[in-house]
Amino acid sequence: MRRASLSVRAGLAAATAALACLLLAAPAGATIPASLTSGCALDATAPEDYFFCDDGLPNAGGLFPNPTGASAVTVPAKYGSDGFTGLPPSAGTPTDPGADLTGNVALDVDLSYPNPADFSGPRPLIVFMHGCCSGSKASWENQGAAPGSRFDGSGELWHYNNAWFASRGYVVLTYTARGFVDGQNRGSTGQTQLDSRSYEINDFQHLACQVTQLFNTSAGLPDVDPAKVVATGGSYGGGFSWMALTDPFWNCANAGAPAISMKLAAVAPKYGWTDLVNSLVPTGTHSGRPDQPTETTGCDSGPVHENGSACPGPQTPIGIPKRSIVSAVSSPSGDSPCAWRRPFRPSARRRPSARWPRAGPADDW
Repeated sequence: MRRASLSVRAGLAAATAALACLLLAAPAGATIPASLTSGCALDATAPEDYFFCDDGLPNAGGLFPNPTGASAVTVPAKYGSDGFTGLPPSAGTPTDPGADLTGNVALDVDLSYPNPADFSGPRPLIVFMHGCCSGSKASWENQGAAPGSRFDGSGELWHYNNAWFASRGYVVLTYTARGFVDGQNRGSTGQTQLDSRSYEINDFQHLACQVTQLFNTSAGLPDVDPAKVVATGGSYGGGFSWMALTDPFWNCANAGAPAISMKLAAVAPKYGWTDLVNSLVPTGTHSGRPDQPTETTGCDSGPVHENGSACPGPQTPIGIPKRSIVSAVSSPSGDSPCAWRRPFRPSARRRPSARWPRAGPADDW
């Protein structure tokens, strides 16, 4: 009997230990991990004076969950209520693409912030979004440059990078959008929803809440002004900026900070996204010239109007697909010749969007 009792106790102890391991392995909630802020590095080489926080690249991404949320910040894989207004509550489940056991996806995040000794009062928050299809959190960072030359930057990064804004008093959030991963499938988990306000814009709002909550409750960090949030980016990130403007006010209750209400003060796209049909299937009937604006009848990219009647011509050719890009964005397996890629939900390859001309019947992107 004593042996049986010991066996039962041992079994209960093992079960308790296993449960504890599971609880420790799963993200406890939507909070910025200590790993991101514990190793922030100061760059005080003039004209720079800012801290940069980066906890590395997650070892998971895309459709492969990040079970512990390691080196990442978690947000809901899916949102409830009407899907977008004012940051809805989580509706994520473990069965959502790339979700962990708590129904979250894990986004790869970096933070930059000004030296608190240089500024007083709450600071504005600027959120950068990268482009497609090789974009990542590093796209608008200038950390690869030597200290002292990060501030100005070169090319697209001239006066438009994390070092420039952080040194001028902004808290800077740079992150990799859901579903974007590198060639080793590392990055942010989930599937891209093409800058959907029901997904990507909610993710942006959720992260902004988490950053504001962290900075406004942590000693040694500058406060963030929740009424001074800016969204910016180029191409895919430019479209993200515009979409962010469709929901400019939100409360952080569903991100664990009910006392914080956020306001989008401005959007500043560096440049916008372009026509998807002309990008993937160029040299056809659709013209990319700025003096020949996009038709609204469907004749730019197909032989028929949206109502099915024939276009006046030319009706062919539709265009020549860019095989490298088409295969990257439409491969069901996620395989891609690109260094970075994004797994698409199956319907995204055929569903027309109001943002781009309707694809003709011969298009199979």
